[in-house]
Amino acid sequence: MNGLQINPEEYITEISFSKNRFLLVEGSDDEAFFTLIYNFLRSNKAQTPAENLNLLKNIIIDTAEGIKGELGNRAKIEKICELVAQESSNVSNRVLGFVDREFREFEYNNELNDNIKTHKINNRLIWSRGHSIENYFFEISTLRETFNDYLISSLYQEAFEIFESKFDYIIRTACALSLAGFSENLLQLIATFLEKSLDWQCIDITSTSVKINLEEWKKILDKKFNLDQLRIEKLFNKFETYLNMTN
Repeated sequence: MNGLQINPEEYITEISFSKNRFLLVEGSDDEAFFTLIYNFLRSNKAQTPAENLNLLKNIIIDTAEGIKGELGNRAKIEKICELVAQESSNVSNRVLGFVDREFREFEYNNELNDNIKTHKINNRLIWSRGHSIENYFFEISTLRETFNDYLISSLYQEAFEIFESKFDYIIRTACALSLAGFSENLLQLIATFLEKSLDWQCIDITSTSVKINLEEWKKILDKKFNLDQLRIEKLFNKFETYLNMTN
């Protein structure tokens, strides 16, 4: 807000003296996402109902990165929304928090279930519909526009058609990887694996699916990350289990 780090209680005090509306999100990526939506709605006034345009006035999109404390960004927002719900409606109605749902309220033991199936709304707090805000981009039509904007190769159409035909397999595999990492307390490591170890040599593309070559991946995990064989085997077993579920 004012460029200085303040605690949740001080943040609410500043809100109470303001006339603006506040959307509080976890980090800069979330801020950028909602800013895009905000600008899109404001620039399409003819297609946006007047009452919604009125609500868009005086909105500040804030991140929890400016809130000090030992809590993580998600927990900071949840704390602020809990406190602000106790304020008068003149204050509470001007604040909304949006956080990643992460793995909460999903069941993934013998089968995969979403126990909410919508956005969870608790007073002034909203959980993302899926694990995180990135899930909102998992639509092939959205990705098609992105491909179209950034790829100029003459092979674009052929490449995108291949990608589109494998899209479901890619999403299911990514879900299985994240669940396996979460269950084995290797989630952060999985993210690093995907970025630094899961290169093209580990990916087998067939006419019907996309598969990870575990033997090739194991070599890289052992060589680059010194992950012991027992942990690798446990991770791979969980990955196969969750992949069967997602399929």
